[in-house]
Amino acid sequence: MYNQIQIQLWRYRQSPIDEKMNLAQKYAYAVYREESFSKAAKKLFISQPSLSETIKKLEKELGFLIFDRSKTPLKLTPQGMIYMEYLEEAFENEKVMLERVRSISETPSKNLIIGGGGFLSRSILPLVCGEFLKTYNDVNIKLDFSDSAPYGSMQDRLENDRIDIALMYSYNPK
Repeated sequence: MYNQIQIQLWRYRQSPIDEKMNLAQKYAYAVYREESFSKAAKKLFISQPSLSETIKKLEKELGFLIFDRSKTPLKLTPQGMIYMEYLEEAFENEKVMLERVRSISETPSKNLIIGGGGFLSRSILPLVCGEFLKTYNDVNIKLDFSDSAPYGSMQDRLENDRIDIALMYSYNPK
């Protein structure tokens, strides 16, 4: 939920110029990949004049030419090579970010209920759980110290799946 709110706020703060720039960047990347305005326009399902105009506006905003239009197939200018290098990296970062965000929202929570009774459990379990969470930070741990009769014995709760793990000890003076 928190991550979804952050993403929505980021989208809200994004100006229309940023959205146009992002679209223009994707268009420029398509031209680069296809080495042709007309081939890229077909793949993007837009007209070639519209694509050319978008790229010209992008180049004007950037302050340099991305493409050397005198070459066939279309080639990048030295500035365009640097631009595409960073654009590819940005697209890859965006892809990785979206995968991570989706994995958080699609991954069901992992819950672990640990039961324990007595002073030993109350003093040991929080320490052990803290160390456990350093490695497995995607697990939600609930500690159950209810060792009184209304809740049933620790053994009963374990057998009836009300807790996942029980820290029990017994004294056998043999």
